Amino acid sequence: MRVISPVIINQFHTKKPQHSVHVVGALIEDLIVKHLSVLAPTDSVRLDQNKLAELFIQMGPKEAENTVCRVMEELALRLSVLDSEHAKGDKNKIAKDARGLIGMAVQIGLTDLATVAGHVEQCFRGNDHVAQQATLSRLFRVADKSLSEVWESQDMTL
Repeated sequence: MRVISPVIINQFHTKKPQHSVHVVGALIEDLIVKHLSVLAPTDSVRLDQNKLAELFIQMGPKEAENTVCRVMEELALRLSVLDSEHAKGDKNKIAKDARGLIGMAVQIGLTDLATVAGHVEQCFRGNDHVAQQATLSRLFRVADKSLSEVWESQDMTL
């Protein structure tokens, strides 16, 4: 099961069981749910402009731009693979691939993405399924915003 929007129970009453409710990976029985709230997480991302500037100084504008584009394409590809691995339930591959994202993200100044990828790796090495779902969802949100931030900061076009 892939959690798209985490849900929280605001109010419930324990009365005669009428329904079972599936909430964030947990089956809750014997509860009548009165109100559900859909969480709309907002993640901010920071782009390390100094890291990008350093890359451009070391490599020159043309080579640095090529490197940034190549790393962004590889990040997008690996995120897609990670999503497929998640659908298959392959925890070890998810942890390994999340670890691989860290170096690429740091290389082009995506420190928040690197941090979240580290959290995903940690969670998938353990057995906390709720944390795994939450961190993986956060990784995809932060990756989307981070890659957009790089495109916008470089005034690149697809």
